[in-house]
Amino acid sequence: MTLKLVIYDMDGTSIESSLLHEGAWKYALSKTRTAVPPDFLEWQRGRATEDAASALSSDPRVIDEIVAEKQQYVMHHLSIISMKNDFIKTVYALQLRNLKVGICTAASRDFVDKIFKAIPPLALFSESIICSEDSVKRKPHPEPLLLLMEKTQVTNPQDCVYIGDSVNDYLAAKAAQCHFINYLDAADSSIPATVPVISDHYQLLAYLDNLSPR
Repeated sequence: MTLKLVIYDMDGTSIESSLLHEGAWKYALSKTRTAVPPDFLEWQRGRATEDAASALSSDPRVIDEIVAEKQQYVMHHLSIISMKNDFIKTVYALQLRNLKVGICTAASRDFVDKIFKAIPPLALFSESIICSEDSVKRKPHPEPLLLLMEKTQVTNPQDCVYIGDSVNDYLAAKAAQCHFINYLDAADSSIPATVPVISDHYQLLAYLDNLSPR
Protein backbone atom coordinates (compact mmCIF):
# COMPACT_ATOMS: atom_id res chain seq x y z
CA MET A 1 0.00 0.00 0.00
CA THR A 2 1.31 3.44 -0.98
CA LEU A 3 -0.20 6.40 0.80
CA LYS A 4 -1.01 9.22 -1.62
CA LEU A 5 -3.53 11.53 0.07
CA VAL A 6 -3.92 13.00 3.57
CA ILE A 7 -7.32 14.57 4.24
CA TYR A 8 -8.06 16.78 7.24
CA ASP A 9 -11.29 17.79 8.85
CA MET A 10 -11.42 21.53 9.48
CA ASP A 11 -13.25 22.53 12.68
CA GLY A 12 -11.53 21.07 15.72
CA THR A 13 -8.76 19.47 13.67
CA SER A 14 -7.11 22.05 11.40
CA ILE A 15 -8.44 25.10 13.23
CA GLU A 16 -9.40 25.84 16.83
CA SER A 17 -13.05 26.80 16.58
CA SER A 18 -14.81 24.87 19.33
CA LEU A 19 -15.46 27.95 21.48
CA LEU A 20 -16.83 29.83 18.48
CA HIS A 21 -19.32 27.13 17.53
CA GLU A 22 -20.33 26.42 21.11
CA GLY A 23 -21.05 30.12 21.64
CA ALA A 24 -22.87 30.33 18.31
CA TRP A 25 -25.17 27.42 19.12
CA LYS A 26 -25.99 28.79 22.55
CA TYR A 27 -26.72 32.20 21.05
CA ALA A 28 -28.89 30.82 18.23
CA LEU A 29 -30.90 28.52 20.48
CA SER A 30 -31.43 31.27 23.01
CA LYS A 31 -32.56 33.74 20.34
CA THR A 32 -35.00 31.22 18.87
CA ARG A 33 -36.10 29.92 22.29
CA THR A 34 -35.30 26.39 21.23
CA ALA A 35 -34.89 23.67 23.83
CA VAL A 36 -31.44 22.10 23.85
CA PRO A 37 -31.38 18.29 24.11
CA PRO A 38 -28.82 16.70 26.46
CA ASP A 39 -25.41 16.27 24.83
CA PHE A 40 -26.48 18.24 21.75
CA LEU A 41 -23.27 20.27 21.59
CA GLU A 42 -21.25 17.06 21.56
CA TRP A 43 -23.58 15.33 19.10
CA GLN A 44 -23.49 18.15 16.53
CA ARG A 45 -19.71 18.10 16.13
CA GLY A 46 -18.77 17.19 12.58
CA ARG A 47 -22.27 17.89 11.24
CA ALA A 48 -23.38 20.67 8.92
CA THR A 49 -25.33 23.42 10.71
CA GLU A 50 -28.45 22.70 8.65
CA ASP A 51 -28.35 19.00 9.54
CA ALA A 52 -27.90 19.69 13.24
CA ALA A 53 -30.63 22.34 13.29
CA SER A 54 -33.03 19.90 11.59
CA ALA A 55 -32.72 17.63 14.61
CA LEU A 56 -34.04 20.40 16.86
CA SER A 57 -37.29 21.20 15.07
CA SER A 58 -39.59 19.86 12.36
CA ASP A 59 -40.67 23.39 11.42
CA PRO A 60 -38.68 24.65 8.38
CA ARG A 61 -39.12 28.25 9.51
CA VAL A 62 -37.59 27.50 12.91
CA ILE A 63 -34.75 25.57 11.30
CA ASP A 64 -33.99 28.47 8.97
CA GLU A 65 -34.06 30.90 11.88
CA ILE A 66 -31.68 28.77 13.95
CA VAL A 67 -29.27 28.47 11.03
CA ALA A 68 -29.40 32.21 10.29
CA GLU A 69 -28.78 33.20 13.92
CA LYS A 70 -25.88 30.77 14.26
CA GLN A 71 -24.27 31.89 11.01
CA GLN A 72 -24.64 35.54 11.98
CA TYR A 73 -22.89 34.91 15.30
CA VAL A 74 -20.09 32.95 13.64
CA MET A 75 -19.41 35.56 10.99
CA HIS A 76 -19.20 38.30 13.63
CA HIS A 77 -16.76 36.37 15.83
CA LEU A 78 -14.28 34.88 13.36
CA SER A 79 -11.43 36.65 15.12
CA ILE A 80 -11.40 34.05 17.90
CA ILE A 81 -10.48 31.26 15.45
CA SER A 82 -6.84 30.19 15.24
CA MET A 83 -4.90 27.54 13.39
CA LYS A 84 -3.96 24.43 15.35
CA ASN A 85 -0.36 24.30 16.59
CA ASP A 86 2.09 22.87 14.05
CA PHE A 87 -0.70 22.16 11.57
CA ILE A 88 0.72 24.06 8.61
CA LYS A 89 4.28 22.90 9.34
CA THR A 90 3.04 19.32 9.22
CA VAL A 91 1.25 19.99 5.94
CA TYR A 92 4.46 21.35 4.42
CA ALA A 93 6.30 18.25 5.64
CA LEU A 94 3.68 16.04 3.99
CA GLN A 95 4.08 17.93 0.72
CA LEU A 96 7.86 17.39 0.89
CA ARG A 97 7.03 13.67 0.98
CA ASN A 98 5.10 14.15 -2.27
CA LEU A 99 1.79 13.50 -0.54
CA LYS A 100 -1.37 15.27 -1.60
CA VAL A 101 -3.28 17.09 1.13
CA GLY A 102 -6.89 18.19 1.31
CA ILE A 103 -9.69 19.25 3.63
CA CYS A 104 -13.14 17.70 3.90
CA THR A 105 -15.47 19.79 6.04
CA ALA A 106 -19.14 20.16 6.88
CA ALA A 107 -18.61 23.92 6.98
CA SER A 108 -20.16 26.19 4.34
CA ARG A 109 -18.16 27.63 1.45
CA ASP A 110 -18.81 31.15 2.75
CA PHE A 111 -17.35 30.25 6.15
CA VAL A 112 -14.33 28.56 4.55
CA ASP A 113 -13.62 31.53 2.28
CA LYS A 114 -13.63 33.86 5.28
CA ILE A 115 -11.32 31.52 7.21
CA PHE A 116 -8.90 31.46 4.28
CA LYS A 117 -8.82 35.27 4.32
CA ALA A 118 -8.39 35.40 8.11
CA ILE A 119 -5.67 32.70 8.13
CA PRO A 120 -3.83 33.07 4.78
CA PRO A 121 -1.66 29.89 5.01
CA LEU A 122 -4.83 27.79 4.83
CA ALA A 123 -5.50 29.13 1.33
CA LEU A 124 -3.16 26.43 0.00
CA PHE A 125 -6.20 24.13 0.32
CA SER A 126 -8.33 26.31 -1.98
CA GLU A 127 -8.18 23.74 -4.80
CA SER A 128 -8.34 20.65 -2.61
CA ILE A 129 -11.31 21.15 -0.30
CA ILE A 130 -14.85 19.82 -0.14
CA CYS A 131 -17.41 21.98 1.70
CA SER A 132 -21.00 21.25 2.68
CA GLU A 133 -22.45 22.58 -0.59
CA ASP A 134 -20.20 20.37 -2.74
CA SER A 135 -21.99 17.09 -2.04
CA VAL A 136 -25.59 15.95 -2.02
CA LYS A 137 -25.00 13.88 1.11
CA ARG A 138 -22.81 14.98 4.01
CA LYS A 139 -20.78 13.29 6.70
CA PRO A 140 -21.17 10.66 8.08
CA HIS A 141 -21.99 9.61 4.50
CA PRO A 142 -18.78 8.87 2.55
CA GLU A 143 -19.71 11.02 -0.46
CA PRO A 144 -17.69 14.12 0.58
CA LEU A 145 -14.52 12.06 1.09
CA LEU A 146 -15.01 10.18 -2.16
CA LEU A 147 -15.51 13.46 -4.02
CA LEU A 148 -12.24 14.80 -2.64
CA MET A 149 -10.45 11.62 -3.69
CA GLU A 150 -11.86 12.07 -7.17
CA LYS A 151 -10.88 15.74 -7.17
CA THR A 152 -7.29 14.88 -6.23
CA GLN A 153 -7.18 11.89 -8.61
CA VAL A 154 -6.71 9.25 -5.94
CA THR A 155 -8.69 6.17 -6.99
CA ASN A 156 -7.99 3.73 -4.17
CA PRO A 157 -9.45 4.69 -0.75
CA GLN A 158 -6.75 2.60 0.92
CA ASP A 159 -4.22 5.14 -0.37
CA CYS A 160 -5.92 7.81 1.73
CA VAL A 161 -6.01 8.70 5.43
CA TYR A 162 -8.55 11.03 7.02
CA ILE A 163 -7.76 12.92 10.23
CA GLY A 164 -10.77 14.11 12.22
CA ASP A 165 -12.07 14.66 15.72
CA SER A 166 -15.68 13.46 15.68
CA VAL A 167 -17.58 10.21 15.30
CA ASN A 168 -19.06 11.55 12.05
CA ASP A 169 -15.54 11.89 10.65
CA TYR A 170 -14.79 8.32 11.73
CA LEU A 171 -17.99 6.91 10.23
CA ALA A 172 -17.41 8.75 6.95
CA ALA A 173 -13.87 7.34 6.69
CA LYS A 174 -15.09 3.85 7.55
CA ALA A 175 -17.82 4.02 4.91
CA ALA A 176 -15.34 5.34 2.34
CA GLN A 177 -12.96 2.50 3.27
CA CYS A 178 -10.02 4.80 3.90
CA HIS A 179 -7.77 4.96 6.95
CA PHE A 180 -8.79 7.15 9.88
CA ILE A 181 -6.83 8.85 12.66
CA ASN A 182 -8.55 10.43 15.64
CA TYR A 183 -7.21 13.89 16.39
CA LEU A 184 -7.64 13.83 20.14
CA ASP A 185 -8.39 17.38 21.19
CA ALA A 186 -11.91 17.19 22.57
CA ALA A 187 -12.26 13.42 22.77
CA ASP A 188 -15.33 11.84 21.19
CA SER A 189 -16.17 8.77 23.29
CA SER A 190 -18.19 7.34 20.38
CA ILE A 191 -15.00 6.64 18.41
CA PRO A 192 -13.71 3.11 19.13
CA ALA A 193 -10.65 2.94 21.35
CA THR A 194 -8.89 0.80 18.73
CA VAL A 195 -8.70 3.76 16.32
CA PRO A 196 -5.20 5.32 16.06
CA VAL A 197 -4.88 8.59 17.99
CA ILE A 198 -2.66 11.64 17.68
CA SER A 199 -2.70 14.58 20.08
CA ASP A 200 -0.63 16.97 17.97
CA HIS A 201 -0.11 17.21 14.25
CA TYR A 202 3.58 16.36 14.24
CA GLN A 203 2.72 12.90 15.59
CA LEU A 204 1.08 12.20 12.24
CA LEU A 205 4.49 12.01 10.54
CA ALA A 206 5.66 9.16 12.79
CA TYR A 207 2.37 7.33 12.31
CA LEU A 208 2.64 7.61 8.53
CA ASP A 209 6.18 6.22 8.65
CA ASN A 210 4.72 3.05 10.15
CA LEU A 211 1.71 2.98 7.83
CA SER A 212 3.64 3.57 4.63
CA PRO A 213 7.43 3.26 5.08
CA ARG A 214 9.42 5.48 2.78
